[in-house]
Amino acid sequence: MNTLDSVIAASTFEQIPGLYCYAQLEELPQGIFFMVTKDASEISVVCTEEQLTDLKPHAVYESRYVLIAINVSIPFTTVGFLAAVTECVAARGCNVLVVSTYSKDYILIRQEQWEIAKEALIQRGLKEK
Repeated sequence: MNTLDSVIAASTFEQIPGLYCYAQLEELPQGIFFMVTKDASEISVVCTEEQLTDLKPHAVYESRYVLIAINVSIPFTTVGFLAAVTECVAARGCNVLVVSTYSKDYILIRQEQWEIAKEALIQRGLKEK
């Protein structure tokens, strides 16, 4: 059985190019965006700043974000993995937004906190790709 620390040591992270926004929309957008979610009460989109200009957002979170892919070595099987990743970044005073897909986790970090978060991830044992 793999331990949390061994899974973290075998995992990597990488910055996805661009600056990203988190917005709430009134209707489903047309096109390809990083992520669009819809539940019973809202539609949210994570997209690049450039893409936001083509949308009519109801609300936009004011920060610019760096998008970081967390490449987990063994998805779904290690209890506490995402908690450990977000905890080490939050402990440095960085706000963390989390988005998960079937095979990866992503975190959004405010642009001005990216270097602090990067250092925290490396110190926790993840390798930069």
